[in-house]
Amino acid sequence: MPVLETDHRRIDYLDEGSGPTVLLIHSASSSNRQWRALIDRLAPCYRVVAINLFGYGQTSPWPDSRPQTIHDHAELVFALMDKLPGMVHLVGHSLGGVVAMEVARLRTDRVASLALYEPNPFHLLQHHGDPSGFECMVEMMDEVEGLYRQGRLEHAARHFIVFWSSEANWNALPEERRARFAATIGASVHEGRALQNNTTPLGDYAGLRLPCLLMYARDTLPALYAVQQVLVEACPHWQVQFLDEGGHMAPLTRADEVNARLETFLEAWTVHT
Repeated sequence: MPVLETDHRRIDYLDEGSGPTVLLIHSASSSNRQWRALIDRLAPCYRVVAINLFGYGQTSPWPDSRPQTIHDHAELVFALMDKLPGMVHLVGHSLGGVVAMEVARLRTDRVASLALYEPNPFHLLQHHGDPSGFECMVEMMDEVEGLYRQGRLEHAARHFIVFWSSEANWNALPEERRARFAATIGASVHEGRALQNNTTPLGDYAGLRLPCLLMYARDTLPALYAVQQVLVEACPHWQVQFLDEGGHMAPLTRADEVNARLETFLEAWTVHT
């Protein structure tokens, strides 16, 4: 993978295909490898760039010396976008969706469209919807960080993955995958706190006046479902699609269905850029 060197950090990314540029931003406790099937699908018609966020691949890890913010992630994307020509179509999942929204609101001149699968700006639930959803997320991150600080990395990773998916899914993972999750759980701790401490107001998201697709699953976690409903109500100009089932990890477990919808959305808007 190519690596972008800046004054302060290294950023690695995948860069395949040619055509209008689509920039993919992965979820927490993942990497740009989560987009492999979508890259293969889009590369014949698009230039597909998939970034690795802090602590994944060869991208610089986040230091423990200061809190991480969503804007810090956005700055990684800005650095990469500055190397890309023209307008960029952003695709984000979960944490990656929140980062994509942050990039879009701050670089409206460079973002052509926004496609999101279950972004999780759960800080919004403090003032919109049910605040117990926010408290649930914070409790989960408290438990994960406690295990991480004790050096119980696999236990921390297990707790994190079970929360977002299920115990059965964790048990089904091969040892190599469990070890990979454990190795990056520190990055997930920082990401969780960045989401918890996010201060972007709902009005800024509602003010995004560009083509936007919001996707979610009806059987997702209750707190995540509540976040999606807050966004749906505040952003009636967004295109909204849902899956009857698939949960939060559908971009991986139901990749064919999710990727087909992403491709259809991109086809509708790349003709205008």
